[in-house]
Amino acid sequence: MASRTLSTMVLQAIILIVIVLFQSNDVQAAAALCTSTTELEFLTTFATLSVVNSGDTKISITNLNIREDTGQFSINPESISNSSRITLPLSMNPGQKFDLQLGFFPGAAFFPLYGVLDIQTDSEAVGKISVVLKGLKRPSNMKVEIVNPEAFDAERGVYRPGFYNDWIVFNKIRDGLFVDGFTFHQMDSNHIKLFNRDASTPVQVTNMSLSNKMWEIKSETAFTVAPGQSADIKLQFVSREGAKGPREATLTISTDDPAAPQIPITLSCGYMEYREDTNELSLSQILQTFGYQINVYHQLSTGFMSFPWLRPSKMVGQEVRSMIWERADTSMPLYSRSIAAFLLVIYKAPEAETMIITGDGGGNVAIDPKYGQSYLPRALGKEDTIAEGYFNTSGLFSIILSHKFETTGMVWSSNNTKDLNMHFMPLRDRRARLHPDAYVVAHDFILPRGCCIGPGCANCDYQDNVYVMSNLRPADPDGVLPPAYDLGSPNLVLTFEQSTPKTLKDSAGNGIGFTGTQRNDDDVTPGSASYNAALVQLDTANKK
Repeated sequence: MASRTLSTMVLQAIILIVIVLFQSNDVQAAAALCTSTTELEFLTTFATLSVVNSGDTKISITNLNIREDTGQFSINPESISNSSRITLPLSMNPGQKFDLQLGFFPGAAFFPLYGVLDIQTDSEAVGKISVVLKGLKRPSNMKVEIVNPEAFDAERGVYRPGFYNDWIVFNKIRDGLFVDGFTFHQMDSNHIKLFNRDASTPVQVTNMSLSNKMWEIKSETAFTVAPGQSADIKLQFVSREGAKGPREATLTISTDDPAAPQIPITLSCGYMEYREDTNELSLSQILQTFGYQINVYHQLSTGFMSFPWLRPSKMVGQEVRSMIWERADTSMPLYSRSIAAFLLVIYKAPEAETMIITGDGGGNVAIDPKYGQSYLPRALGKEDTIAEGYFNTSGLFSIILSHKFETTGMVWSSNNTKDLNMHFMPLRDRRARLHPDAYVVAHDFILPRGCCIGPGCANCDYQDNVYVMSNLRPADPDGVLPPAYDLGSPNLVLTFEQSTPKTLKDSAGNGIGFTGTQRNDDDVTPGSASYNAALVQLDTANKK
């Protein structure tokens, strides 16, 4: 009886060991998902990404999502190897593979373009895997190319910072363009060029349409562009309704190019009912019209800042403060362009306005007085020439705005040393991405010193002159930089991956404060080395 009981116990122990081993092997079965690449470059309008269940257990793909782009990248819903439509969740057995076809239709957007494909799974071990999508140049099978002449410097073969092929700027003043025989000019008309980059076949523009009636198309809406040729698309802002402020519309160009079936273009206009003083557009409205996502703080009733003549005074939004500058890259020229001017006409005469770059290799950018209430001013005496300049400065330089009254010869000059006549704000595009070493320069004549309100004073609206400058960096040892100025790559974009509500708790353990806390995704910008712990130290000493 004893031996039988012992035999039974031994048998049970063996069975238990086998079960445990089996369960252990089952637990150790690895879940894994891999892709054919972690960076998918589009040479044409389509590219294929292979996704493989490389683990030992079944896994499901629960979501496919593209982020960090502006609509140029897409997922082809009929892209599994067997040509059936993707249905989520998509269950994959070990070793199973499918090919995901992705589209790239850049339209008129600038290159390079980036996006991120997120593949979310139901596996805690795998979680989410991400693939960088790269459109570094126009797809080889894309015949159509849109060029904005305000953006592209054809003589130098370079694009001007802060201007884009798919964002066209206008301005309109409803009344008051005529002053004592003098006529202000405005940029209520503009145009883009449509190129056929194919050398052998024509491109047919089948239709053009506008999202509202504030603009009119002043060209044919259907036409053919011969191989290697281009056509102008002329547009005009015609609305005369509403209060001052930015206006927008979308121009959609339809073509027979399979790689560019529809091309959306944003039209943006700064509209004013009348000229000068409180009728003028604010600095914030000007930046909005150009599509710049820049925080300019706020404009007080007594001016842009409370006491701008006191240094150091309160920093304004994303301002960078420096009295002395230098070229950031000495192999390239310093660039400056007037993008807006809103000047007061006194003494019944227009003023000549000039930005002066001091020092060796400097120069000036002078705008024509006829564009003293306008976006996109033209050069002095050259109505067909953009008011801009390229300068090969050597060493340090400062920036002066000079203001001359033609009838009296009186000159106002502001060099930003006595008063904060100019504010420099890092240039950010419509997605708030930094343009490297580029700034919006907001200027106001503050004379007498520090006078922002009252008879004979300036109004401190900081849009007497607005410039875009590039390839410069602050060199003033007493300058002040905003906290995030030197944070790595200009392409760094931080996004929110997951919300965890009520994680900020009080002493009793109750959720308080923010409704959610977020985690930032990793920086997946190709080639970026943006994370440097030493640059993100937060000094909270003496902060309340």
